[in-house]
Amino acid sequence: MKRLLTITALFLMIVSGCDRSVDPAATHPVMPLAVGNRWIYQTDTGARDTIEIVRAVAVYGEIWYESKDSTRYINRTSGLWVWPRRQTAAHVALHSPAVGDTVIQGYALVLLPGTTEDRTVPDIKTVVGLDTMITVPAGTFATDTYRSEPFFNSRCGSRIEHYGEGVGLVESYCLAMIAERRTLIEYRLK
Repeated sequence: MKRLLTITALFLMIVSGCDRSVDPAATHPVMPLAVGNRWIYQTDTGARDTIEIVRAVAVYGEIWYESKDSTRYINRTSGLWVWPRRQTAAHVALHSPAVGDTVIQGYALVLLPGTTEDRTVPDIKTVVGLDTMITVPAGTFATDTYRSEPFFNSRCGSRIEHYGEGVGLVESYCLAMIAERRTLIEYRLK
């Protein structure tokens, strides 16, 4: 009996010591990625912009999901990354963010105001809200809200982006102007 208790205790110690952590990118993706998933956005001018995942491609040992325009997407443990064609990959949204967290999406070469001097500056987004309820034609979503500060030569001013967990980008717009609004009107997940 004592031997059975010892074996049971050892078994329980071994099982409870196993790492059962799950990658948040797999269980709670910022943007669910699978071939056939589609998001349709409408701009303030009435134009439609569609993101449709058409293939999965291996890049340096990781699986990226590619849209019709060759933009690639991946959910990593750090969040959603987007790699537009002929550009560098950018970190665009975090998994389980906290207000005040920042994301450096990349760097841009800008002309400093009133000079002929160029400077490379980081393109930074800050989490400014959590569980912000947004209603768009595609539905009502609890979103994490990001604010991007403008570059010196930006005509947009600060940009607001709302990401819904398990949906992706729900809405984005510029604060300095009514133009450049992009709203999710329909989506399909496989």
